[in-house]
Amino acid sequence: YHRALAMPRFIGIDYGDVRVGTATSDDSEAFAFPDTVMGTSDEDAKSLLDRVASSGGISGIVVGLPLNFGGAETEQTAKVREYARRLGTFTSAPIFFENEVLTTTTVTKNNAAKSGMVDASAAALILQQFLDKRRKA
Repeated sequence: YHRALAMPRFIGIDYGDVRVGTATSDDSEAFAFPDTVMGTSDEDAKSLLDRVASSGGISGIVVGLPLNFGGAETEQTAKVREYARRLGTFTSAPIFFENEVLTTTTVTKNNAAKSGMVDASAAALILQQFLDKRRKA
């Protein structure tokens, strides 16, 4: 299926030490959809960015930022910021951070994802939260 007038989309990222869940927005940038679960290597990141860029472009990258319930940064926050910094070396698309508190827990608790797609579904929740805020702004 080839989209005749492909539009840039946002990418959502749920970073973990072992896996990275990804999501993409629709062309109207109103809805987020789980995309894939991949490794944490630079090669995996480049592959994702190349794939989305070649199918219409990247409006921006939304990376889930793990904060504790008080809003403070955690040990994992530094790892996520480093991953986002690495992503930024492969693209000129802007990178945004979105609080990801309880996204994976929400997906798991509600059985909202097929096996193996929990991280991608969490990325979709992160991206949807960002898109909703953006529309209201």
